[in-house]
Amino acid sequence: MGKNTKIIEFYGLPASGKSTLAGKIKEYLEKEGKKVAVWNDLTSEFKSASIVKMISSFSIIKFMRYLYLFTKLKHSKYRKFYYYWFSIKISLLYNFVKKYSDYDYVLIDHGIIQHFNSLQCGESIKKNNDFRKIAKDIISVENTDCYVDCIVDIDTAFKRMRKRNRTNEGRLDKIENDNVLISEFSKDEENLKILTEDIKSIKKINILNISTVEVNDLLVSECITNLREKL
Repeated sequence: MGKNTKIIEFYGLPASGKSTLAGKIKEYLEKEGKKVAVWNDLTSEFKSASIVKMISSFSIIKFMRYLYLFTKLKHSKYRKFYYYWFSIKISLLYNFVKKYSDYDYVLIDHGIIQHFNSLQCGESIKKNNDFRKIAKDIISVENTDCYVDCIVDIDTAFKRMRKRNRTNEGRLDKIENDNVLISEFSKDEENLKILTEDIKSIKKINILNISTVEVNDLLVSECITNLREKL
C-alpha cells in the first residue's frame, strides 16, 4: 500500500506560473529530505508497474463518471481524442499513487481542474450546467489532497506567454493574434473562477489561493507553510 502520499494540484491561467511554482516547491521539499514526484515521474513508474497494479488502479465507477461527463460536452473541432484520454489517465495515476506510491508528495501542474477547463475549448462552463454538475461530482471523489489556485492577471499571463517558447504544446501557445489570445484568456479566467467556487463548496477539499505574479523564494516558503497547515 501507499504511504499516505499527498497529491497537490496546481491550476490557473496558461503561463500563470504553475510549473515554476511546483518546480521550486519540489526543490525545497527535496532539500528537506522528502521524496517528491511530478507528472513524468508518475507516468514512468506506472509504465514499469506490474499488470496487477495497473488493473487494480482502475476504477470503473470513476471511469463511468468521466464518460458521462464527456457526453455533456458540446461538439468542437478543436477537441481531440487525447483530451478525453488524458482526463481518465489523470484519475488512473492518482489511484495508483494512493495505492502504491512511496512518495511523500506528488505535485501536478496540469491536473483535473486544469484539464476540465481545457475540455471546454473556450466554451463557457456557466452555460453548461450539466457539465459543471458532473465535474463537481468528480472533483468530490478524486484523490487530490489540495488544490493550489495560481492567480495572475490576464495582462501578466499574456506577456509571459508571448515571451516563452512558441514550441510549447499548450492549447493557447500557438495563437498568433493577440486579440484572440486575450479573448481566450478571458474565457479561461471565467471558467477557472467557476471551478474554484465549486471546489470551495466541497467541505472536505482543501484549496489554497496564491498570487503567482512573482514566484520567488519567499512565496515558495509561504506556500509550503500554508500547504502544511491544510494537509
